[in-house]
Amino acid sequence: MVWANTRKDYEEKPKGEDEEEEEEDEENPKPKVMWPKVLTDNDFHRRTPSAKFDAWKTLETLCLSLNSKNNLSAYVVCAGILYGSGEHVLHDMFKAAWLSQQSHRIIGPGNNYIPMVHVRDVARLVKHLAEDTFPECPEYLMCVDHSSTTQAEVVQGIVNHVCDPYAVQHIAPAEAITAEDVDVLTLDLRFQPSECIYQPEMDAEIAEDMPTPLFTWWSKNGLLANMDVVASEFCRWRNLRPIRTLLCGPPASGKSFLSGKVAECFNVPHITVKAVVEEYMADFHMWQDVEGELKGGQYEITKEFKESLEEAPPPARLDSKWLSAFFQHKLSSNVCKYRGFVLDGYPRTYADAEALFMQKIPTEGEDEEDEVQKELNTAICRIR
Repeated sequence: MVWANTRKDYEEKPKGEDEEEEEEDEENPKPKVMWPKVLTDNDFHRRTPSAKFDAWKTLETLCLSLNSKNNLSAYVVCAGILYGSGEHVLHDMFKAAWLSQQSHRIIGPGNNYIPMVHVRDVARLVKHLAEDTFPECPEYLMCVDHSSTTQAEVVQGIVNHVCDPYAVQHIAPAEAITAEDVDVLTLDLRFQPSECIYQPEMDAEIAEDMPTPLFTWWSKNGLLANMDVVASEFCRWRNLRPIRTLLCGPPASGKSFLSGKVAECFNVPHITVKAVVEEYMADFHMWQDVEGELKGGQYEITKEFKESLEEAPPPARLDSKWLSAFFQHKLSSNVCKYRGFVLDGYPRTYADAEALFMQKIPTEGEDEEDEVQKELNTAICRIR
């Protein structure tokens, strides 16, 4: 935030490979996409803070002035917006996504760039500075990851990965004036990491000839590229454990009533055979309108099953292998993965349980006569 009001220069954003292949329409040319020029640690004299962090800049200047003393080395580490290990700035976003609350908002168009870095990478840099392992190091260091991520990508990425995806609503900046961390989310800056930790992408042959870097990144490519790890860290540090429950019993035993109460108490999905079949059967009717392809490529059902749908309408009672396929996909959803579920009356038999919770171990050179080896499907039954 010490750089929040720094004067920025903008340049045209390079086009991606897909955009270069597309021919521009001469009558309606696409507008140029601009983004801020990259700032480096050599630009630290230009930094202009927001009013809230004016005292912070003064503290940095006083710290750097200590280098005039003999036998004393002082460094200032300017870190991007921190994420990971339980979250701080992004805590409310992850919490709302974990609770499946559609309260996320994107301030303005959301095309502003937010410099970010994992908290572990900052800690590792500080450790290297304390141990004096870098041969040459500037006194002012930029500690940001190698990503260039916009506000909209951050918010939508958290929503798409932790809860059921939905299109996040945009709001005007004036509507977010009372929101926390609004100054952080509206930053529009791009930084290059300091040379001692900067590791640009290069060809494999060139990389082999380069010496082993002293600094090892934990999240070099940014939040979106490591969302699985960051979401798992959030759950672990906040002690958020999924509740996975199965209630079985004979008809009229009251299992549906009890499972509904358990799901309501722990705020997890109540999954019944009827609800799952109705949901997926409705989707099958829509799949027939897209020339036999699956809707949006969401469900990984075998070619055999798709061909059977084209020959005849879905049966009233599904075969157990298709039912287990539906439940596997349902239990692999973001909500079930992070919050858990309550299964009501399924699986009914040992074979159903094996088909649902076990998966085949891939082996090379496997013969048909050999016994198939299986293991627990960790996508559904994670062991902590």
